[in-house]
Amino acid sequence: ALNEIAGALSSTLDLDELLDRALDAVVHRLPFDRALVLLVDPATNSLTEGRAIGGSAQVAGLVGEIHLGLTETRSSLVQLALADGPMVFRDIDADPYEPNRLFARALDVSSFLGTPLVTQGRTVGVLAVDNRLSGRELERTMGPLLFTVGSLLAAAIENARLYAAIEESNRELEARVATRTAQLADATEEVIAARAAAEEASATKPTFLANVSH
Repeated sequence: ALNEIAGALSSTLDLDELLDRALDAVVHRLPFDRALVLLVDPATNSLTEGRAIGGSAQVAGLVGEIHLGLTETRSSLVQLALADGPMVFRDIDADPYEPNRLFARALDVSSFLGTPLVTQGRTVGVLAVDNRLSGRELERTMGPLLFTVGSLLAAAIENARLYAAIEESNRELEARVATRTAQLADATEEVIAARAAAEEASATKPTFLANVSH
């Protein structure tokens, strides 16, 4: 299963497609009913860009709207992002922190297993799974397996982001080259026009002198 997941993650450098393939692989190759992923946005220091699979379109839409600052340390998802390994959250529908209860109610979940997505010592997101549909027990012993999947996914996300950054740099460079080429073309035309004017002026000089002499 891990080999197939690794193959799926290495088959694309498009971030959206990568996340969709990762979630599909998690619920179809591993003993989990539903899965969601949230990415860390370094610019806003928050968890965002959520995606989910295995639930309703409404649940997927709610996950897509999640925006959690990493300073909200009472949030179970933020705690997961700040953790150094997998975690099991139980009875979150009765959690003292209201946003956790609202999250549990919205996703109709009471327990979930999650892991931070860590690559090169940095957390780039979180991956969470549950078995709400089948009612199977979430075993803590599945944590290391999910962490391994998360590490593969984290490395793939980093590669996709680097590729996107390189592509953007290439587009900017091409735009600058095109602009500079156009500027040089305009300058060349101006030089040609100035040279033609100078040659014309030079050609009329003898006539002018002859007229003056006359």
